[in-house]
Amino acid sequence: AEAAEKTNELSALKEEKATQDATISNLQMENTRCNEIITHLQTELDNAKSLTRLAEKQIDGLKDAIRSLQEENEELTKLNKRLLDERVSDKEKMAEQFNNMNDTIETLQKEASMLRSYAKMGKGSSGGWFGLSGR
Repeated sequence: AEAAEKTNELSALKEEKATQDATISNLQMENTRCNEIITHLQTELDNAKSLTRLAEKQIDGLKDAIRSLQEENEELTKLNKRLLDERVSDKEKMAEQFNNMNDTIETLQKEASMLRSYAKMGKGSSGGWFGLSGR
């Protein structure tokens, strides 16, 4: 009876060992899968960090480009204002010159008309300028 009991005990221990071996095998496979997942996630993390560094460099480059364009824009705006002011000043001077020329033309036309009138009067009266004869 004791031998049968020992055999049953041995059989139960063998079954328990087989179950524990299966559990150990399952846990080792689970551990291997977890390690693979960790390795994969670590690779993704490293890639993400690399992309972040690259994006930060691009952002810094874009900030520098924006600063440069803003400075260039300020310079061009100043140049544009200066040129515009010069053109306005030039046009004002030209308008003043045109007005002066128009005044001069009007004065000369009046003088020419007056001289024509005098010439007609002179021919009609004594035949010369201011009543003087052309002798």
